[in-house]
Parts: sequence; C-alpha cells; structure tokens
Amino acid sequence: MKIKPQIIALISFFIVIIVVLVVMIISQNSNTTSNNTQVEKMVNGRSQSGDMGGPSKNTVATKVDDIEIPAISSTDELKNAVLNAKTWEYNLKDKHLDSSVDENNAIKVDVSGKSGYTITDSGTYIFTGQNDNFQLVVNAGKKDDVRVVLNNVHLAKSNAPVIDVKAADHLTLILPANTSSYLGDTLHTIADSDPNGVIYSESDLILVGMGKLDVISTSGHAIRSKGDIFLNANEVSVNSAGSGIKSSDGLYVLGGSYAISAANDGVRANDDLVVLDGKVDITKSNEGIESSRINLLGGEINVVASDDGINASQKVTDEENTTTENREAAQPGVWIYIAGSKLTVKANADGVDSNGHLLVTGGDISITCADRGGDGPIDANGYVLNEGGNFTINGEQKASIEQYLESSGEPNGGFGNQQPNFENNPQAKNQSRTK
Repeated sequence: MKIKPQIIALISFFIVIIVVLVVMIISQNSNTTSNNTQVEKMVNGRSQSGDMGGPSKNTVATKVDDIEIPAISSTDELKNAVLNAKTWEYNLKDKHLDSSVDENNAIKVDVSGKSGYTITDSGTYIFTGQNDNFQLVVNAGKKDDVRVVLNNVHLAKSNAPVIDVKAADHLTLILPANTSSYLGDTLHTIADSDPNGVIYSESDLILVGMGKLDVISTSGHAIRSKGDIFLNANEVSVNSAGSGIKSSDGLYVLGGSYAISAANDGVRANDDLVVLDGKVDITKSNEGIESSRINLLGGEINVVASDDGINASQKVTDEENTTTENREAAQPGVWIYIAGSKLTVKANADGVDSNGHLLVTGGDISITCADRGGDGPIDANGYVLNEGGNFTINGEQKASIEQYLESSGEPNGGFGNQQPNFENNPQAKNQSRTK
C-alpha cells in the first residue's frame, strides 16, 4: 500500500517534535541535578571532600499551634514557609483587644488602706488610689474574661508581684486616656521559678488603652506571662533588673509605644514574637529581642544590646521553667522575618542573629555592631534571602549584604564552622546563604 506524501510529512513532523521534547527533558533533568547538587553543597556548607561543617538545612517539619511548618531546604521553601505559616494570625483570633469600659457595670476598688484584692469572677474592675504594700490576685475560672482598669494608680509590693494572675482565660489591663499609673516592687528577691514579675500571669495577658504605665522591677522581671502577651497600649515604660517583657508563649506588639531598659533581655518570647505596628525602644539590654520566630512586619524598633541585638533560637523548657538554646544548625521552625519595620540595632555582638533562617522582604535596617571573628552584622545558620530590605551597616548603605556575610567570621557560640556560600537572586541580586 502506498502512503500518501501528506501522511509521511505529518508523521515526520511529530517525530521531530517528540525528539525535541525528549532532548529538552534530558537537558532539564541534567540542570536540575546540577542545581540540586550545588544547593546541597551550599546548604551543607561542605566541599566535595566533606571536610567542613555539618548540614544546615531543616531536615524535619515542625508544628506550631497546630500549624505545620515544613522542612526548609531552599530559599523558595523558606519564603513559602514563612509567608504561609502566619502563626500570629492563629493566636490573634478571638482576642478582644478593645479598651472600652462600661463603668455602669464595673466594680470600683479604691486601693487605699487595703493589703490586697482578689478577683474570682469575670467582669470589669476599676482600680484607683495609691498603696505601697498592695497585691491584686486574679484567681478566676479558666474561661473567665477579666478586665482590670488602672485609673491613676500607684502600687508597689515587696517579694511578690503587684498583679498576680493565677487563673483566668486572659487578663486585660486597660489604661484609660489621660491617666498615668505606676506598678513597682521593693526588695523583690524571689527565685526565677516563682511568680517573678511586677506583673505576673499564668494566663494570656493583654495591655491596651490610651493612658501611660510605668513598670519598675528592682530584681525580677517587669512584665512576665506564661501565656501569650498582646500589647496595644499608648505609652508603657519598663525598667527591669531582669527581662523587660517576657512570655513563655508568643508576644505580639500591635501598636503603642514601649520604652524598655533591662539588665537581661529587652523583649523575649519562646514561640512567635511579632511587631505589627507601634514603637519599641530598647535602650539597654543583654539581648534586645529574642524568640524562636521573630516577625518584624511594621512599626519602629530601636535596640541597644550588650550581646546580640536580634536573636532567633529554638527554646527548650525545663522543669524549672527556664529556657536554653538548642544550638543545632538551621534549627527547624526558627527564623527572623523583616517585612516593613524601621529597625535600628546597636549591638556589642551580632546585630541580627538567626539560628535558623533570615527572610527580608522590606524595611529599613540599620546595624551598628562588632565586626570581628565570631560576631558580625548578620549571622544565620540557614538560608538568608533579601528581596527588598534597605541595609545600612556600620554607617554605610549597602546594596548587597553578601560582603558582610562573607566577612562576618566564624559563627558565634559553637554553631559550627561553615564557610559562607551564596545563591544569586535574579530579581534582587541580593540573595545569599551563609554559615
């Protein structure tokens, strides 16, 4: 049977197409294998001889507040993990952050002449007066919403918190407009395992309102919660011999102004630490801001630290309710994410230090710090991706942060001995991978 020339031409055309596709697939697989090999070398931080540090990538997924954070083995996966996790949105849901007060249905308490007051039910309580030996105890139901209004109060207590929340769903402290209140301690010498803050809470703590609050701690922490802390107050000043504001869970700055001077950490959390808006001014600290995941999404943040300015590290809680760093390379579920904050850091060690990854998509970042072996402006165990941040390092504007990653020396605190390597970001030309 004779085949028509048109059919032969059509068959030839399809054969050519198939051959081209096969060649393209083989070429793509070859490039992918090459790229993957290159990424693995960058992630693991080792040469072909394997004589350098151990692996840096996240090899396991982790879960935070029922949200799955996948393993991270590339900058793309880092960006997707950070942007999709949004664990702070999970924690902000169902929270009543308003500062309105219904005085007609509130219980009014004058602290003058009283040794203390105990709240056992939900409701709104308005406190007025001065007392240098007074303690407010909240021991309500685990589902009770307790709202405490500080209306020009001046309260102090020795060897115990001024406000001690033993049980409640959450305590909301309200600072009415045009008021100024003071909470302080005297001879506060209790151990760290005890209720150890001028304000101490076993439950979530919310601070709101358009007034002013001064919190002074002579030996313990100033504001301390075993639950989440939500901050949306007009003006809060903290002076602490311990940490300024410390949470065993998450800490969320939604607005307002916070001036903090602390002998230990300025602001510290164990899970998410998020700044959405407002101003955080840490004028003295050991480490300025510390948490597992630090998300600086807006507002203005100024940090002065004798150690690291911003530090992200995995925490392990022991029986005494203290925390220590789990110093593994590229710790899972650990990152610093800067997306729009105006950040100024003056540190005696690392300026920005992540024991996991660092993602920057915006913001103005100014870092003044040591630049010596073990310390540098930017230190990270995992991936570093800059897609839009404006960096000024030790007074000089930097279009790229790669040179500072290259010159930042060996990792601080025994995090390994990996040399920096870099990936090129085709958009920002500022994507890098370090130690």
